[in-house]
Amino acid sequence: MPGLKIYAGSFQSYYFFSPQIFKSASAKHNDFLVILPVNRAVRLYKRKLIDVCPDTVIINPPVFTFDDILLQLYRIMPGAKRVISGEMLHLIVEHILDQKINELKYFS
Repeated sequence: MPGLKIYAGSFQSYYFFSPQIFKSASAKHNDFLVILPVNRAVRLYKRKLIDVCPDTVIINPPVFTFDDILLQLYRIMPGAKRVISGEMLHLIVEHILDQKINELKYFS
């Protein structure tokens, strides 16, 4: 892709490219994508973006965790299967364990 720059590697901070991204967001350009390792970092970064651009409306800036971006990409693929939430998965496992508790003697 022309003009696509990918920066990767180990840095001192999650927010290594913040000045460039804040400059782009302040100029009302939506030409960035930020991928961070944890949800807490995503929430903090979104708040920082909104603070940097007080006169601009930023609705759902493109800031994701690794899992979130991969899940969104998977969902737009043709033929993608439905992905259940972590909460639903927990309920299913709990239900199975309740049904099979007598057969599970390992922890008894």
